[in-house]
Amino acid sequence: MARLEKFVMVKFLQDTVVDPVDTEWFGFLKTGQAKETETLQESVLYKEVTLETQAQVLPEGDPSSGSP
Repeated sequence: MARLEKFVMVKFLQDTVVDPVDTEWFGFLKTGQAKETETLQESVLYKEVTLETQAQVLPEGDPSSGSP
C-alpha cells in the first residue's frame, strides 16, 4: 500500500451476484441480523481504529487531543 499511487473503486448498482450491493463498497451487514447495512465509517471497528490512530498521532497535552 505504501507504493500505491491510485486506488479506484467501482460500485455496480444493479449487481445480481453480491447481496447486499453495499458490501461491494466496504459496507457491512449490521451485527446480529441479515437485512440492514452500515457503511465502513459507521462501523464500530472503523471508529475504534480512528480513535486509536488519533491518540497515537496527537501528543499528550495537545489541546486538540482532549488530554490534559
